[in-house]
This record gives sequence, C-alpha cells and structure tokens, in this order.
Amino acid sequence: MNVLIVCAGTAGHINPAIAVAEALRELDPKCSILFCGAGRPLENRLIPEAGFEVRNINMVGLKRSLSPKGLLFNLRAAGKLLRSFGESRRLIAEFRPDYIFGTGGYVCYPVLREGQKARIPTGVHESNSVAGLALKALSGRVTNLFTAFSETLPQFKNSAAEVIQTPVRRGFYDLTRQSARERLGIPESSRVVVSFWGSLGSSVMNEITKDFDITAAQENALWHIHGAGSESAARLITDGVTAAVGSVPPNIVIKPYLENASVYMAAADLFLGRAGGSTIAELCALRLPSVLIPSPYVTGGQQIKNAASLEKDGAAAVLPEAGLTGAVLYKKTAELLDDSERLAVMRGNLAKKSPGRPALEIAVRIMEAVQNKKPR
Repeated sequence: MNVLIVCAGTAGHINPAIAVAEALRELDPKCSILFCGAGRPLENRLIPEAGFEVRNINMVGLKRSLSPKGLLFNLRAAGKLLRSFGESRRLIAEFRPDYIFGTGGYVCYPVLREGQKARIPTGVHESNSVAGLALKALSGRVTNLFTAFSETLPQFKNSAAEVIQTPVRRGFYDLTRQSARERLGIPESSRVVVSFWGSLGSSVMNEITKDFDITAAQENALWHIHGAGSESAARLITDGVTAAVGSVPPNIVIKPYLENASVYMAAADLFLGRAGGSTIAELCALRLPSVLIPSPYVTGGQQIKNAASLEKDGAAAVLPEAGLTGAVLYKKTAELLDDSERLAVMRGNLAKKSPGRPALEIAVRIMEAVQNKKPR
C-alpha cells in the first residue's frame, strides 16, 4: 500500500500527519509513505526527523490584502498555483499512491484534487473548529472527511463526515508523569508549568512570559519550562529575568525550542499556551490541564473558538491576550495549581474528549478505503 500524505506550514498541520503515518506503519510495517509539503522550513525539519521522506511542490498561499504589494504577491502565487497542478500530477504518476491524505495547508488542494481526478481515494482531517479554505474546497469530493470538532461539520458539504479527535503521535501515550520527570531530572514533589506559544512563538506572549518569569523567580513556588520559539526570543526572556533578579534560578528553564515536547508536557501539572487544534489534542491525550491564551491573529478566530469549546466542557481555563500581563497570568496559574479539585475535574473532562487513539482510527479508515476502492 502506498499512501501520500500532504501537509504544510505549521506544526498543527504537520504533527497530526506524522501521527497518522506512524499509525499506518504500526498497522502495516510494509506500508510505503511519502509526504508532500510546500518547502517551508518546518516541514523540511519535522518530517525527516520523524523518519519519513518529503517531496515539495513550489506553492504559497494568497494574501488577504488589496495593497499593490499584496496584489503583486497574489499574481505570483496564482502562477505557482497553476504550475502546482502539473507538479502534483507528476508526483502522483511517479509514486502511484493508493490513498492521498491531507491535514491542511494550501498545497493540499492541487495534490488531492489531482488525486480525485485520477479516482484515487482521498481523505482530510480538520483540526480546528473553523475549516481551512483548502480542506473546505476539497470536502465535497473526498472519500473520508474527519474533523476534531462537531461544530465544524456544518461547514463541509459531505454527509460522510465524522468526528475524530486530532491525531497525536504515539509518544504522547507512552509517557507517565513519573517517567517524564525522571528523564528531565525534576523532583516528584515540584509543581511544574510548561509553556510555548505555537511552533513559531509569539513576540507579544514572550514579553508577557518574561514578566511571568520574573515573578516566578521571586516567588520560587513552581518550576517553569518555556519554549520561546527562537534563540533571540529565549535571550530576551533570560536577559529580562537576569536584569530583574540577578540571575535565572534553576526553577526557571528557558529554551529556544522544546525538542520532544511530549516529555516536557507529560512532566507538567499545568500547561500555558495557544489553542491550535494539534495542541488541544495533545492536552487531551496527556489529560493535562491548561490555561489557554488563543491567538487573536489566526484567520476566522479559529483558536478562540477552539479554546471556547474546551472551556465549555470544563477541560481548560481561557484568558484573552488583550490586556493580559505577566502578573495576571502568574496569578491565574498559582490559583489553579492550588486548586487540586478543579485540576482533577479538568483531567477527567479531557479524558472524555479523547478516549482512544485518533491516529489509529484514521489509519484503519484509510486501509478500509484502499481495500474497498474500485479498480482504476
């Protein structure tokens, strides 16, 4: 069985795709898997690190701007879009996939559309409560349509759509709090908070994190481990804490990136972060309570709606970015860490939202579609 997996742009598209690839290999070790991306740095790093090959199609998304610069960009992007259909046909002819699966990014449209023309079974998964343009445009013709939120179903023209939580890599299920803390050298009795603001970080939230860490250093009441998103952002926070309290204490750990984020998250009592679909699925898999600060800059208010859905189910606390300060965030964090009963309720509600392994469920559906397809 050959499966072509298409994703691009953010970790929220890439990591669920990798999770499905791992599940396919788990069910069928001989399954041949090829990824297709748009050539951005994140997919070129994360996919090979996971042990899979990636081929790129030269394509970019359109800008929602009527300025002369925006219009010029969109003219060039339109040219790349037209060429992307030919590139997609050549890739499909060479790899001969039995199934094509997409998790988001503009590159999904030409590849899956060409697959549909060739009568190859296709499927997509939408991790957010607001459907992306590419997946929405493809939804009427796909063999399988999966979405993490029931609220998203009316946005698709496909009666076969079903709700399956966002796929999460197996590592998130194999860890315990104790084993994660042993790997990181964190005392069992410590109160641990882990944070990051998306795969690319956030300058606004890193400034707030700096003030949060100054208070955390002064109070010395919790461990805080933060992935800033870049070397320069990590230095900004470290320098700010050093200037305020003299040096960064051992209970404050600032890194450019949290490699093997699953280990850090499994060791935590509380998570602080954005509300992308992939992050929410990881929190559900780990049963990890959180304070979510949804990004107000994501198209369609996706993260705001994602966070509201989790808060409605009693599975997370939510704070808006507007007006947020390090002091307010620290106070909310301390309140939750002191409220063991509320944390226990959050963990129980998170478990209800994702009782199984979504990646395996999707992998089974893919295999069934391949077995049931008509000869081309």
